[in-house]
Amino acid sequence: MGKSTDPPHFYVYQCFFRDLGICLPFTQFECDFLNFVNLAPCQLHPNSWGFLRAFQVLCSALGIEVSLRVFLHFYQLKIGVSPYGVLSLSGRTDGGLFTLYSQSYKNYKQEFFRVALVDVDPLEDGAFYFGGLPKFPFYWCRKSSRFHGVGQLKLTASEATSIENLVALPRPLDCKLVLSLANSAYKERGLESEYLVFFRLLGFVKPSFSDVFYFPFASIMGKSKWRELKHRYNIVELEVPKPQEEEMSPLKVNRKRKRGDKEVGGTSVPRGAEEVTSKAADADAVDLTGSPPPGEAP
Repeated sequence: MGKSTDPPHFYVYQCFFRDLGICLPFTQFECDFLNFVNLAPCQLHPNSWGFLRAFQVLCSALGIEVSLRVFLHFYQLKIGVSPYGVLSLSGRTDGGLFTLYSQSYKNYKQEFFRVALVDVDPLEDGAFYFGGLPKFPFYWCRKSSRFHGVGQLKLTASEATSIENLVALPRPLDCKLVLSLANSAYKERGLESEYLVFFRLLGFVKPSFSDVFYFPFASIMGKSKWRELKHRYNIVELEVPKPQEEEMSPLKVNRKRKRGDKEVGGTSVPRGAEEVTSKAADADAVDLTGSPPPGEAP
């Protein structure tokens, strides 16, 4: 990559920040994944980065702990063309969690950043190093670690429960819509819509788990999936009319005039006011200089 005199650096694509909302430094989950598969950030396709980012948003919304083993359960790694092919994630035979962010990511390799860690002490920095070692591979790795699901990794009881609840969702969820919830208020307040009732009726959500759902999944699953589920479970949609605003007539203001007055310019003025104004305007000018007129000297 760079010369030995160059500071430590790595490359990232612009679409990571522009489209997917990824920030630097990477989260611990993102660092753990790059270490697990032995990949530099630019070796992973943007759509796969979208899966990583959407998984974190989804877990945050559902109140689930972000776990690498839970994420690995739903995906497998596809090796690109050697030696410098970009690698990508694909769902397992039972399906992944999300749709692709973009069906065609064109020319994304032409827009990238070089992140150089200038004057950064590995022993003191905690953003990109841990214990003096990089938190993830900075440079291109020729040998990546393939995986197919969790494999031999052991799951904790809470991770097994999280997988069970995520499997029950109407997958795949729309990746773009999930990412749009990253800064949504729905993540931090209870769901107050009919979608929670819908999922309880279908059995997708268990009562003990339903209280942590914070956003409308019916819109995330997509129209085709929505129609499929309605047909399968014979669900009838009820349209609730929106309350109409009552039209209020403008208030009428009746103004009374006193007898003997007339209205001038929208206000009532005493009779003769125009005459006084007219006479004052026609009066002769008065000299206030103090000089007496000729022939009237004292």
